[in-house]
Amino acid sequence: VDLNIYIQEDDRIPVKTVNLYIDGALIDTRSLPANTFIQTLSFTVDTRNYSDSEHVFRIEAVDEIQNTSVKDWRLNFDNSPPDTAPPTLTINSPSEGAILDAANGLISISGSANDNKALDRVEVWNGQNLVYTLNSNLNSFNFHLDIRNTTIFPSGANQLTFKLYDKAGNQASPIVRNVSLDRAAPTGDITSPADQTIIDFSSGNSFQVTGRASDDAAVQRVEIFVSGQLLKT
Repeated sequence: VDLNIYIQEDDRIPVKTVNLYIDGALIDTRSLPANTFIQTLSFTVDTRNYSDSEHVFRIEAVDEIQNTSVKDWRLNFDNSPPDTAPPTLTINSPSEGAILDAANGLISISGSANDNKALDRVEVWNGQNLVYTLNSNLNSFNFHLDIRNTTIFPSGANQLTFKLYDKAGNQASPIVRNVSLDRAAPTGDITSPADQTIIDFSSGNSFQVTGRASDDAAVQRVEIFVSGQLLKT
């Protein structure tokens, strides 16, 4: 690690030496040219000589009459190799092609994430819009996504994309779910036979039923009942 230290004396007495300490041990001493009042010094520390933990740094400036000024700060060392392994993401709900009940303005999202070191966030996108970011409890998550904004979440077809990142910036393979948002009950009517029609069975024991059905997402099925009994699906 490279340290750039800016030294400035305010009492008009030049700085003579600058000492660098790590965890109380003297690491380096620099002698400054005579009559030095302002100076930037660079120190190089080999972090491999230290444990992967927090360490206390101290800069000590000594002027020509032995007045001393100190500055302490802390740094965390991590000498492990760079993290290049991507995390992994699983989305349990919604499933691909799901028709989701959106009448109350919320849909359920659940899944899990794993990484060899540390997870950072899960992003939820709908098309080109970032609609939610989850930053905690990423190993196993379950939350409700607010879909009341019908400009971003129109009824019918929507494409949700889930993206996972770890602390090193590695990204998991995105997961895409094409879903349909259903905000209203379907509508339908019977066009034939008309109400109160008398059906003649003299030429057979069947008759034709025609009608229409529609929905803001997708019609799943039409059921025909006769006298309360399910006749046809």
